[in-house]
Formats: sequence, structure tokens, C-alpha cells
Amino acid sequence: MRARATTTVTILRTPPDTVDAYGDPTDDHTPVATGVLASILLSNVRQYVRAENRTTTVTTYTGRLLGTTDVRPDDRIKDETTNDIYSIERIGRFPTYAGIADLRLDLKKTT
Repeated sequence: MRARATTTVTILRTPPDTVDAYGDPTDDHTPVATGVLASILLSNVRQYVRAENRTTTVTTYTGRLLGTTDVRPDDRIKDETTNDIYSIERIGRFPTYAGIADLRLDLKKTT
């Protein structure tokens, strides 16, 4: 991993046929991998909201995992240090000339 690890995470994956009594899909906290080294960074961005004529602060989370980690867009990751759970909005990879690049995750904090 090229990024400096700040925590370890558990990757949570919901089996495809997990539904509740009404037939609606539900989140299942089935761990696929635990103790995965990760970097989760928080950043605050000030944005102007034209409709409300004011500025607001938007908090974003970015995660990095080892490039060979099995993670999918429908997975969630749980920070083992803080027990916060993040849904994955997007998975990307930076181009590199040597080795396998880290996976870059755009995250949304759910709890």
C-alpha cells in the first residue's frame, strides 16, 4: 500500500438475496475480510449554495486500500478503530508506472 495506513477496516458484503419480511432488500453485516489496512481521510470543502445565498461546509471522506483488495461498489467498510460504517460511492485507481496502484474510494458515512 502506497498510502500511509491510518486504521484497519472490515469489509461488509450483503448476499444478493437478503430481504426482510416485506421483500425489501436489507443490509446484512456479513464480514468478508477483517483487519484490512486502510487510509480514511476526512476533508471539509466550503461551497456556495446559490438558491439559499449562503456558503456551507460539506464533509467528504476518501479511503485508500491495497490495490489487490476484493472490494465492490455495493460493499460497506467498517472502521475497526471508531466503529463507523461507510458506504462506497465510487471506486477508482490512480495510474502508476510501477506496481499495482492503491484503490481510491469515495465514501459516505452512514453511522
